[in-house]
Parts: sequence; structure tokens; C-alpha cells
Amino acid sequence: MISKNNFGSHGYKTALLITGMFLSWSNEVSTAPYDASSLSKYENMQFKSCFVEPSLTTETHSKDWMGIAGDTSSKKENSDLRKINTIINKNHKKIISLLSKGRHEKSLGLAKESIDLINSSNIFNLNFLKRFKDTKPGERRINGVSVDDVSAGQYASVLIASLGYESSVKLGLSKLQQRYWLELSLKYSRWIHKNRGCFSNSDFNLKGAPRVCSLVNPVEAVVSKNLFLLDYEKGDFKSAISSGSLALTAFTLWGRKWDDFGANVLPRLNILIRLADISERNKKFCISSRSYERSVKLGKKIQIKQEIIDSWQASFVRVSKFVNIKEDSWNAQYGNLKIMKDSDKYIPIYQVPPFYPRRALEREIEGCVMIQVTVKEDGTTKDPEVLWSVPSKIFDNSAMNSALKYRYVPQMVEGRPIEVSNVKTIVVFKIESPGKDMYYNPPGCE
Repeated sequence: MISKNNFGSHGYKTALLITGMFLSWSNEVSTAPYDASSLSKYENMQFKSCFVEPSLTTETHSKDWMGIAGDTSSKKENSDLRKINTIINKNHKKIISLLSKGRHEKSLGLAKESIDLINSSNIFNLNFLKRFKDTKPGERRINGVSVDDVSAGQYASVLIASLGYESSVKLGLSKLQQRYWLELSLKYSRWIHKNRGCFSNSDFNLKGAPRVCSLVNPVEAVVSKNLFLLDYEKGDFKSAISSGSLALTAFTLWGRKWDDFGANVLPRLNILIRLADISERNKKFCISSRSYERSVKLGKKIQIKQEIIDSWQASFVRVSKFVNIKEDSWNAQYGNLKIMKDSDKYIPIYQVPPFYPRRALEREIEGCVMIQVTVKEDGTTKDPEVLWSVPSKIFDNSAMNSALKYRYVPQMVEGRPIEVSNVKTIVVFKIESPGKDMYYNPPGCE
């Protein structure tokens, strides 16, 4: 199978239905293992027109602290870290295998053992991070990507905590217990964002950031979405706006990296329409109106049934009566993240999965192709050109044939569509198997 999704109107309708039933919760309050207040920057970024003084759209922590100290970690410290990482990575694979076999109690137990090991190690020790030097580069690979031992351990920690959540859901454990695992995963990923320089440039993307940042971002997107759904079901507006805004940011970054609008539009829609609902019920009409408005815009870009879009539009009109609508920089593909260049504005609204070459499939060869096309006035494409491919030439023809069937939203100038050249898109060829997690990408395609 290849990593492309086809969406139908029925699928969207089913996924976007909002239940009117809310789960009952005990009065027991868990202590959040991460600083929830730090997420307020994402609220301001996603809904900047709703705040008097919106925050900057960049992280305040821009430095990767790894290896900046004058002294170096000892051979014993590095050896201990490698041993722990070997155990953690084996446990990670075992947990995935146990989950696939329905052995959820075993998988949860192994996740707990792994977390105890992680917390007793130097994986999230800032002092150690500052002294760590990668003495064996290229020795460890994750999803085909060469990473250092610290980054490998940090990534595995985020993943194992998220798998603990999956196990707790399968076992039917309480929402409080499910939340523990989500918050633990988020605690780890937030630590990475704070101390590994994930957003070191002014336009809020992962370009130039350490490998661990791009590895962790998709996991954080799913984790923060699931945390948002718990907040929404609980009716906790303050927490929902924070977790929902973080999730919107993470999914947008994920889609931006792969130039894949369709892959992440559904979770963004699910979050936005629920934010619109809970904001309206809490009389936060600016956030509600923005969320309804964006749901309408996203819905029009894909195959959402018109009656659903009409209901969102009616809700937007209803709540907009209570606020003064200000100009907003949001766009369907990149939200409120800054656009790096004009070619980023082109949104593929229809993508045809490419044919997987038979010999490559038989030999289990995976890869990707960067294609450049010209988008015509009607949104169709012409003149596909391969800029690079991994491995060379194996998937080129299939990717170009697929790109010729893409449909884009035409660029408009003074109300008229124009033809635009040099529009880039990446086509990924990967084979699904039980041993690969959902964030896997072939070597060279990270």
C-alpha cells in the first residue's frame, strides 16, 4: 500500500458528527505532568484576532542545548544511555506487536516498565544533554533516519507513552487513566520542544531543526488531538482551547512538511467544529465564529456534503452577531502559520494515488519523489518534472503520471485565475507492515 488517503463525503460526515452526550467524571483531579499554561501561546497564535495583544507565532525557546557545554559526558554515561536505548527500542517494538495481537494488559505493563526506565535515565536530564557529544554518529536509525542516542531515547519515550494511552483505551480504563498517558507523552514532547531548538526560526516551521523535532511532531499532533477530545467530552473549555490549539498547530506543521493537505484536513476539521461548539456554549463568540468560518472554508476544499457546510455557515452567521469580525491571516492549508513562499499557497484538492511499480513492491523497495509541475488556470497540471528521487528513477514515472492527475485551487490575481509554474509536491511510496508505526517514512524521505 502507498501512503495516500482517499476521502469520501460519507466518511467526512460520519467523522464530523458531534455527540450531545458528555461523559460523567469523578471529582478526582490528576496532577498534570506538563505545564499546561505554556500552551496559551498556541491559543493566541491560532485565534490571534480574538486577543487584544496576540503573542508571537514563534517559540520562546530557540536553542538546542545538546553538546553546548565545555565538558563532555563520560564514557560510562554514554554507554549506560546506549544500553537503556536498546532496551527501550526493543520494548517499543514489543508493545506494538502486543497491541496488534490484542494483548493489551501485557502491552500496558511493558509501557509502565519502560517509563520507569526512562525516568531513571539521563534521557531528559538537561545537564547531561548539555554535555552529550554524539561519539557514534549514524549508529542508530529510526524510520530510516540516522539519529543520536539522546534523540532516539527522547523519541521512543514520546511514542511509548502514547502507546500506553492506546492500551488503556483498549482495556476500557477510566478517562483519568487514559489522560495520564496522554499528558505523560505531552510532557516529554514539550520538554523536547523547549530544550532541542525545534522552532529556531521566525516563520514557525521545522526547517533546520534537529531530527528529533520532525520525528516527534506527528506523535504530538495525535496526542494533543486525543487530549482535546477528552477535554471536549468533559466540557472543559479552558483546557480544550489550549489542547485544541496545540493540535491544530501540530497537524498543520505535519501537513506542511509533506505538502499533503488532504492527509491532515480531517483531524483539523474535527477539532475546529468541536471548538466552535464548546466556545459558543461558553459564550466565547469570537473563537466560535472563527472556528465555524474555518470549518466552512476547509469543507469547501474537500468533498463535504453541502448540507453540512450550510449548517456550519448558519452557525457562523448566528455567533458572528455577537462580535466584531477582524481581518484574519488564516488560510486553509497553513492556518495562521507564516507562508515561506508563494508556491506554498497552492492547495491540491484532488490527489490520485500512484501505481506502485511491481518489481519495487516484490523487492519491498520504498522511496519518494519530489515533483515540480505547472498548475494551469483551471487547476489541472502539466509539465511534471522530477527534481529528485530516492532511490533514483525507480518511482519517477509512476509519480509523474500521478501528478498529472492532481487538481489544485487555482491562484487568483485580480479575480482571474492564472497559470503558475514551479509548484512542488512530494509523492511517498511505502509498504505497510505490522512492524512499522504510523509515523514511518522511508530512508531519505524523512
